[in-house]
Amino acid sequence: MIDWKRNGPSMTSKPYRHSWEDMSETVPVDVLPCSNDEYFPPAPSAEQIAIMELASKECERMRRKFGLSRRNFVRTAAATAIGFWAIDAVRRGSWGNYGWASSATLDACDLEFDGKRGAESLLNLPGEFIFDVQSHHVDPHGMWRVTNPAIHAFFAAIWPQSSALTGDQPGVREDGSIRGGGAGEIDPIENLSRYHYLKEIFLDSATSASVLSVVPTSPDTNNPLPLSEAALTVHTVNDLARSKRTVMHAFVMPNRGSGGNSTPGMKPLFLDAELEMMMQRAEQYGDMLRGWKTYCAWGDIPYASGWFFDTDTGYAFLEQVLAVHRKHPNIPPVVATHKGFALPGFDQRAATPRDIGPAAKHYPRRAVPRLPLGLRHR
Repeated sequence: MIDWKRNGPSMTSKPYRHSWEDMSETVPVDVLPCSNDEYFPPAPSAEQIAIMELASKECERMRRKFGLSRRNFVRTAAATAIGFWAIDAVRRGSWGNYGWASSATLDACDLEFDGKRGAESLLNLPGEFIFDVQSHHVDPHGMWRVTNPAIHAFFAAIWPQSSALTGDQPGVREDGSIRGGGAGEIDPIENLSRYHYLKEIFLDSATSASVLSVVPTSPDTNNPLPLSEAALTVHTVNDLARSKRTVMHAFVMPNRGSGGNSTPGMKPLFLDAELEMMMQRAEQYGDMLRGWKTYCAWGDIPYASGWFFDTDTGYAFLEQVLAVHRKHPNIPPVVATHKGFALPGFDQRAATPRDIGPAAKHYPRRAVPRLPLGLRHR
C-alpha cells in the first residue's frame, strides 16, 4: 500500500510539503558564472548581477500582468525573450543594441519611438544582413472592419500592439494627452497601421529588408491589407530608403467556394478566379511581388474546410505558380505557407505539414535547390 503521507503532513494542510522538488522559479536565461565542479567559478560582475536582477524584476511584472504564477511564466518564450532583452538593456553594445528602442521606463515589451535619442545605435554588425521574411500590417481605414468583424475583433483583442488586454493599458501622458491601449493609439487598429509597421521594422529594429505578407481573407475587399495598400507600403519604404528594402507576397485561396478536404473530388467554385487573379497580380505588381502566401488550414467553413498541396486543388495552384513564373521570370516560384500553429477558425487537420514533402517531390526537376517551389513551412 502506498503511503501518501510519507513526507510531512497531509497534502491538504499548509504549508504544502512534497517528497519531490518544487519547480524552479529561476529566470531561464542565466548569465552568472558557472562551473563543472572542477574549479571554483569566478565572482559575478556588476553587469551580470544587474542583468539577472532586471530580468527577474521584469518577469515578475509581466507574470502579474498575465495572471500567471512565476514558475509557469519562467517557462514561457516571453520569459526567455525578457532574459535576452535584459542582457541588451544592461550591456548597451556598440552594434545591434535594442535597449534604446524603448519607453522611458525601459520595460520589455513596451517599446515606443524614443525621438531618436539613441536610436542611431540600432546598427548592424559589419556585413550583417537581417531579413524579416514574414511581416504584417493592416489598413485601419478599410471596409474589412465592417465586412470582416471576426478578424477585426481578433486583432483588437489578441495582439499586444493593439490590445489593452495583452498590451499596455490606456492612460494620460505627462503632457496631458490621452494614451490608448497597446502601442498608444486611441483607435486600437491604428496601432497596426502602415506608420507603426515602418516604425517597428525599420526604426525600432536593425532589420535590413522585409517581406510584407498577408492574412487569410479573400476576396481582397474583405482583407485587412488589400494588395493595393500593401503595394503602397512597399513603394513608401523603397522610396524612403532609395533602395529595394521591401517586397511582398500575394494571398491565394485555392479552396474558396468549397468544403476543402471535407468535400474531396469537388472543384472549388472560385478556383479558376483565384488562379486568374494570380496572373493579374503578377502583371500589375511584378516589380515587387516575390511569392505567394497560402493558409492551408483556412477556408469558407470554419474549422472544417482546409486543403492540402498534394490534392487536385493544391496541384492546380502549384501549376499556376510555375505558369506565372514562366510568363514573368522576375516573380520566383516561391510559396510561403502557414503550417503548424492553428489560429481561430482554422482546420487543424490541414495545419499539419504532411503534404509539403509529397508536393515538392511531385516536381523533381524544377528550381533550386531540388525543390520546384520554395515551399516554406512556418
